[in-house]
Amino acid sequence: MRELRQERGWGLSDLAGLARTSAGQLSNLEHGRRSPTTAVASTILDNLRNIGQECGPRRVLPVLVASAQTLRNLAVEINGARACAMWLLAARFAEYAGWMWQESGNHAARTRAHAARREARHSSGDDGAWRLLFH
Repeated sequence: MRELRQERGWGLSDLAGLARTSAGQLSNLEHGRRSPTTAVASTILDNLRNIGQECGPRRVLPVLVASAQTLRNLAVEINGARACAMWLLAARFAEYAGWMWQESGNHAARTRAHAARREARHSSGDDGAWRLLFH
């Protein structure tokens, strides 16, 4: 996430303002010192959706893709209910990335994002939670 943020020329405070979280929280996430809470990750996703609606896919896709991958990586490292929550969040980020890829006209990337969403949903082991979140 840090590399993508820097590629865009955004400082921590820039992204923190967009995500409505603190620069310290983002720094901890980028350096692996903390795992995102489901509330923080959901807030970031909600704000990325707003940015995507205002600015289009180009602005949000790098962060969406990096966030989904980060959440998948975290889910692999932990167990139990927290892992399920991370997998479901990864699925939400991947799902929105798929929509943004579709909007950008990159159908191959959309297909990959939707495959990542299905993998994350399956890995969560909680199909009931998936139905509540996504249907």
